[in-house]
Amino acid sequence: MKNLKIPLTFTPRFEVKVWGGERLKQFAPEEKGTAPIGEMWLLSDVPGRETLISNGPLAGMHFNELSPGIRQQLLGAEEEAGPLLIKLIDAGADLSIQVHPDDAYAQKHHGSNGKSEMWMVLECEPEASLVAGFTPGHVNRSARKLENIESLIQKHPVKPGDGFYIPAGRIHAIGKGILLAEVQQSSDLTYRVYDYNRPGLDGRLRELHLKQSLDVLNFEDTCVEAVRSNPGRNEWDDFISCTHFRTTHCRCETTWNRINENNKWRALLCLKGCMQVTVSGCSPVQVDQYQLVFIPAITKDFEVSPNGEEAEWLEIWR
Repeated sequence: MKNLKIPLTFTPRFEVKVWGGERLKQFAPEEKGTAPIGEMWLLSDVPGRETLISNGPLAGMHFNELSPGIRQQLLGAEEEAGPLLIKLIDAGADLSIQVHPDDAYAQKHHGSNGKSEMWMVLECEPEASLVAGFTPGHVNRSARKLENIESLIQKHPVKPGDGFYIPAGRIHAIGKGILLAEVQQSSDLTYRVYDYNRPGLDGRLRELHLKQSLDVLNFEDTCVEAVRSNPGRNEWDDFISCTHFRTTHCRCETTWNRINENNKWRALLCLKGCMQVTVSGCSPVQVDQYQLVFIPAITKDFEVSPNGEEAEWLEIWR
């Protein structure tokens, strides 16, 4: 019988984007060359774009290849839904102003999940900002034609540690100079509202999705604020949660035993420092900054130890 309690690591996927930056190239294979790396997918069950397990008895496989019995042991009662999509995004330039549909609209028009997500800013340039929501009092009937959209959006100056919830229907955009972690539903469905008349990597203007955007945008969405947390020694703070995912910000200075009371899978994304994750009967797994480890649902408890003075991580589950 395979030991399915082992903490799992994955081989990331790298997405070349016209707006990509330089920060993620340190993790990318050499064949990516000088292409702008916009995204590093740390955990994905998106069909055709899955991340491969890189350790243990299931190494070289992805979740969609596993038998229902093994998937259930790894993912728990929600094995049919699969894991969330977790990625890092490096904005070397402004991303398009965009919006995502909810589940009902996405199922009807694309046969897929909708897309609600959250962001945590990891690094940023001093004057960096991002877009989330419309500016209060400035969205009138003419705005619903999506004209002069840059004058209607709400920009938020950011610093490392800031979090933002981006539910389906919220207009948003990541600004130049930001590296962030993104946790989202298992979907890569995006509608572009505006893209600065920018050509893509093929030299052609990238497609806009104005009809779909008008269908799903929430024009009353103006109350957007950053979420911040500051956990103490061997403590956690609730961060951003919704019906699709939950996140907590954790920090440890000594070995910390974590209990899985709900038989849920958990993903730990290392934010600062380096940490070791240990499950009884399994070899310890080292997790460096911006790497991810997956704790299977059947694992009842695990230990996190800092390799140094302290470690911080984002703990993610559903």
